[in-house]
Amino acid sequence: MDPIIYFFGTLPGGFSSYPQDHTRVFFEQILKNVKYNLQIIVFRKDNLLYYGYVRKFNGYYFGICICIDRILNDVNVLFNILDDVFASMIEKGDILMMTSDTNVEWAVRSYTSASVAINEYKKLIADKLYITDVNSQRLPPADFSISINDVLEISLEASKEEIVDATKRYSKLCIVKNNIEIERVTGFAHVIYLKNKEIKELNQEIAYWRRKYQREKGTQSQEMDEIKSQKKETSHVPVNRQKGKSKSLWAIILGVIIYIIILFFFHFWGDSENTFMFFKNRGSSSDVADTIEYDSLQVFSDYSDEESTDIQMDKYGDVKESQNGRLVVDDDIDGKTGILH
Repeated sequence: MDPIIYFFGTLPGGFSSYPQDHTRVFFEQILKNVKYNLQIIVFRKDNLLYYGYVRKFNGYYFGICICIDRILNDVNVLFNILDDVFASMIEKGDILMMTSDTNVEWAVRSYTSASVAINEYKKLIADKLYITDVNSQRLPPADFSISINDVLEISLEASKEEIVDATKRYSKLCIVKNNIEIERVTGFAHVIYLKNKEIKELNQEIAYWRRKYQREKGTQSQEMDEIKSQKKETSHVPVNRQKGKSKSLWAIILGVIIYIIILFFFHFWGDSENTFMFFKNRGSSSDVADTIEYDSLQVFSDYSDEESTDIQMDKYGDVKESQNGRLVVDDDIDGKTGILH
């Protein structure tokens, strides 16, 4: 007969089996006898054998059951086929998946939600198993000398003949596989580990450059603040100083101008007054007063026609002797000589 294939196990939504029929209770009973991380539990019911492959992972159970009417000569072949299906589910991520922590998790809550994928895996198992007279043998009549409640545990490392003989005699047989690692699954985990390591190194490098950028940014901000501060100082303080210097310069210039004006005023006023008093004293009451204008100097004098007097005038020149009622002026400033009327 062609093998009948079932999927069962404990999923996030609870116990699930596919297809769903009367075998549900039977598969739940199989899980109660599970003691190891990987085993095949063989149940004999009448003229049928149920090879229940059960793998424990992360607190869950994943199971595939092959129902046939013959005894497999090499159970290790069945282990390899079902291990490969388990790895393919993880690789495709349709029923099982591997997390970033390299842990295997369910990708579905129940088998019914992934019925299409389950049917594909059932066909794959049937094609690979391909029951023939070469890889299997007929199931002999049941041996009632052994209780149906007795369970024999045997290692996969035992010989093929020992396993076949135990299958013929016991109604319940647990074949334990100690090496639970699957090379493909280990390869997936290693790839994820390398990727995680690479991501971690990249994150560390990013964090390093981010910290360096923040430090440089802080330094640049500090430098910009210093530059702005210097600009404020150069734009305000020197202007104030220049204003102060301009005010001081104009005050000095104004003071010099006022000083010059005062000197000029006192000098001019003092010479005019002396000259006026001199000529007034030299003249007589009967003489006619003449007005002398020369280089803005006004001299009021009284003099006689007969007298010739040499009069010294500071700064503006020499007033020489009278000639026919006229005064001859020798200007020492610009070298001019004239006669005043």
